[in-house]
Amino acid sequence: NQVFATSHSCEFLYSFLQGIRDEVGDALLTDDIRVITLRNVKGVVKARTLTGKEALAAMDDGLELRV
Repeated sequence: NQVFATSHSCEFLYSFLQGIRDEVGDALLTDDIRVITLRNVKGVVKARTLTGKEALAAMDDGLELRV
């Protein structure tokens, strides 16, 4: 299954990733979850792809991700 979800709520993303980690551990976050962020850099839109585990770690370190 594939789910494409968008939201401007970093709280939702954080809760979603934590819920998956608490339910099944890091394996699903590493293997099956991808968080794609877009950023405008000098007029060019750049995409960055993170695993769910990387996204959760970035948020724990203070990075505010919006999806």
